[in-house]
Amino acid sequence: MKGLTKLFAGVFAASILASCGGGNTPDKAATEFLNAVKAGDKAKYEAVSTEATKSMMTNSGLKIADVKDVKCTNTSDTTATCTYCCEEGKTESSNLNLVKRSDKWLVDMKKEAGLNDAMNSMTEGLEAAGDSAAGAVEAAGDAATAPAETK
Repeated sequence: MKGLTKLFAGVFAASILASCGGGNTPDKAATEFLNAVKAGDKAKYEAVSTEATKSMMTNSGLKIADVKDVKCTNTSDTTATCTYCCEEGKTESSNLNLVKRSDKWLVDMKKEAGLNDAMNSMTEGLEAAGDSAAGAVEAAGDAATAPAETK
């Protein structure tokens, strides 16, 4: 009888652990995708990718330096947005969009997202150039209005 009780207790404990840690979540799918991209494992990252993502990844050049701080927020029952650190050459967080299809979370990269990221990078570059130019103009103005030295 004790053996049967231990068996049921073991099965119960295993089912509790499986329900807590099992299943596909946005966090797990995003982490799996990022680790596979980092490792260059196309089969693994495609396993958690939509068709649009598979197409985008062909020419994306996405390089992951480290996979950490993966945090996902469900925006609906079938969509989530995840932040993670770090793409190669970046120290700030980046975003991934995920969708749930047939009870499986998949990374969903679209051309629009890539274009938005490119536009944001260009805007940041232009802002930096503008700040630099403004500083140069200010310095030139200060030099032009400074009184001339007399001997």
